[in-house]
Amino acid sequence: SPSTSSPSPSSSPSPSVTQKLVVDGTYTGSVQQVYIPDANETYSVQVTPTIVGGKIQSIAFTTPTAPTDATSRSILKFNVATMASLNNDPANPTMIYEAIAANSANIAAISGATYTSRGFAASLQTALTAAGY
Repeated sequence: SPSTSSPSPSSSPSPSVTQKLVVDGTYTGSVQQVYIPDANETYSVQVTPTIVGGKIQSIAFTTPTAPTDATSRSILKFNVATMASLNNDPANPTMIYEAIAANSANIAAISGATYTSRGFAASLQTALTAAGY
C-alpha cells in the first residue's frame, strides 16, 4: 500500500515578549504636594530611589518644603524617613521599607499617614517610570 506522508508541523517562533529594561541608577521623583486637612498644612514630598540589579536598593527622602505642624513632622519622621527602628516590626512598617520589599510604588497607605503615603507613592512612581519600570 502506498504510504502517504503528511507534512510535519513547522515550528513557529514563539511571540517575543517585550520586556522592559530597568536601568540601574539613581532617579529623582517628581515633587508632590501633600495637604493634611486636620493640620491645614501643605508640604512637599519627593523621593530619590537607587536601583541596583533592577531592584530598588534604597530610597532617599527629601522634603523640598518641610512641614511646620508637629503631627506632620512626626508622620514624616516615623512613617517615612526613619527606617531602622521600624523595619523589625512588621506591624509598623515604613513606606520606604514597604516600597523596597515590594520593588514597587504600589504600597498600601500607612495608617496615620494616608496623605503622605499617596505623595510618597506618586513621587516614587515617577522615578521608577524613568528607570524603566
